[in-house]
Amino acid sequence: MMEEIRDAVGLTEAELKRIVSRVPQINKYNATESKVCVSKLKSRLSLSDIEFKKKIVLRLPQYLGYDFDSDIEPSLTRLQDALRMTDGELKSLVLKCPQIIGLDYSNNIEPRIRAIIEEGKNDGLEDENDGIAAARARILEKPASLNLPVRGATSKTGA
Repeated sequence: MMEEIRDAVGLTEAELKRIVSRVPQINKYNATESKVCVSKLKSRLSLSDIEFKKKIVLRLPQYLGYDFDSDIEPSLTRLQDALRMTDGELKSLVLKCPQIIGLDYSNNIEPRIRAIIEEGKNDGLEDENDGIAAARARILEKPASLNLPVRGATSKTGA
């Protein structure tokens, strides 16, 4: 089963071992479902095999256990629509900030986008379109400004 996931993503044996040591639950992932998620996510974001492997899987391998249609696609679509991003901009954001994948839009992403838009209003941007454009530019330039959690991660502070 792990060999199927390894082959679907193009991992070396050493990379697979490193992933399993970091995320042991990967051993319980359904290979068929993982391959479907890989295929759909790569297609949705026009990711090359190398981009997907290096920027997504090796950084946050738990994505291999997500269901694309319920865990990933709805939030990506809402994010793209909210910030009026092109497909290329969405891809760029995800590659810079892969933890955005699988987060619930309403609970994790939207409040942070709204806060950034409000900061723009405080800086004198009255028009909503200007506020969204400014927020999009800021987020694309510095994705860390979203201060997003990683789904399933535990706090290092113990809080």
